[in-house]
This record gives sequence, structure tokens and C-alpha cells, in this order.
Amino acid sequence: MTNPAHNISQDQQYAAFQINRVANLQKEADSATAAYSSALGKMEANGLDKQAVKEALKIRKKGPAEVTAAIARFKKLLEYLKAINLPVEDNQLDMFPAVSHEEPLEDRAFRMGVLTGAMGEGMDKNPHSPETEAGQAWLNGFHEGSDSYRRFKQEADEEEAEAAEVVKADDGQQDIEDDD
Repeated sequence: MTNPAHNISQDQQYAAFQINRVANLQKEADSATAAYSSALGKMEANGLDKQAVKEALKIRKKGPAEVTAAIARFKKLLEYLKAINLPVEDNQLDMFPAVSHEEPLEDRAFRMGVLTGAMGEGMDKNPHSPETEAGQAWLNGFHEGSDSYRRFKQEADEEEAEAAEVVKADDGQQDIEDDD
């Protein structure tokens, strides 16, 4: 005697699989959204401009050529602000520090190493030969930046874990949003 409950079609099984998969992805998305919101909030609380950060990330994603294009757009923006008689004074532009090419190579290498390490990138990003003074300066900076990265990452991971707990505690199943 066959039990009708045992006759579950492949279509039904596939539907169950996909529905559960979407539900699990929604949970992950909720957790990521909470972590993202928390990171943005902390960033703003620490004095970073959210819109400027987002713009910088867009530029980074597009690559180095976009840096030149963004600076050209910014110059045009200043030109247009002046053209429509908005108060942009030439001395206000002094607030933008320029990268000095007079900075000693080793100092520039150290600074770039610190920033590379602080972003969590690898030692393979060293543009200098490790046998050179600039290469050693870059590595020293990289190690300093990597220490900062680990500290910042630990703090961020702890905040994300707290945010994930909040999402997990809000156990009410949220509706899945339409992508209309």
C-alpha cells in the first residue's frame, strides 16, 4: 500500500528548496544590512562624510582614470559655482592638500605602506623592491597599517556580531521585498 504523502513531486521538492534558499538569503541580507547600517553610523559618528566616502568608493571601483575625471569634474564644479556668483574664494581652495612630489621617496613609500596595510591589502602591493630603502620603508609602514587594520577589524567584527544578534532577536519573519 502506497502512502499518498510519499508521492511528493520533484516540482514540490524544488519549490521547497528554493523557498528555503530565498528565506536564508533574506536572513543573510538582513544581517548584512544591519552591519552596513552600523558601519555607516559609526563612520559618521567618527566624523567621516558618508556621501564623500560613497563617492570615493565609486571612483575606486572604476579605477585610477576615474580619479582624474573626478578631479576634472570638481574643478568644473568650482568654475560653475563662481560663474553663477556663489561665494567661492580662491583661498578656500587652499584647504585641499596636494600630494607633494617633493616628499622624500622613503616618506611617501612609508605613508603608502601604512594606508595599504590599514585597508587590509597584502604585502604583494609593495611597488618597491624590498631590497631598496623605499621598499623597506613601505614594509615598515605596511606593518604599522596592518596592526591598525587588525584592531579596526576586531572592533568592526564585534559591532557586526552585535548587529547580527539584534537581527536574530527580531525573529519575526519579514516579508520579502519585491524588486519592482
